[in-house]
Amino acid sequence: MIHDLVMMLANSCVSCRVTVERDEKIHNAIIVTVLKEDHTFGNLLRMHLLRHPTVLFAGYKMPHPLEHKVVLSVRTTHDNPVSIVQEALGELYNMCDHLTENFRVRVVPCGSCGGSSSCGSGSMDVADGVCVALSQEQVAKMRTQESYMD
Repeated sequence: MIHDLVMMLANSCVSCRVTVERDEKIHNAIIVTVLKEDHTFGNLLRMHLLRHPTVLFAGYKMPHPLEHKVVLSVRTTHDNPVSIVQEALGELYNMCDHLTENFRVRVVPCGSCGGSSSCGSGSMDVADGVCVALSQEQVAKMRTQESYMD
């Protein structure tokens, strides 16, 4: 869902879910309102914007807990803060693609157990009970990490 929203905003897709307006009180500032989103998206975008060298301020708020809407305020030294937000969204989109591709490469469906979580091939349960086969190196690394947690 975040991936789709990032793609939509990065491609300047006009939607009734997103409004952008200039902040009349502050120079080089905009207010972006995104409907049907929450803290996950707001904080992700805010943190990524703060890493940009021209961003002076990036913050978000949710006006009310029952209202699924994120209001993001951005101020930059750049004359066009909208382009900075679009650039950040494009970078987040690329990061989501990279994460998805790495997950597909490193986690391969097992298929030998028919979805059972106890096939004994070094598998583990992932979301929705999907059984995946992991390489022996991955299993050893996970067990090492678990021993540190104890």
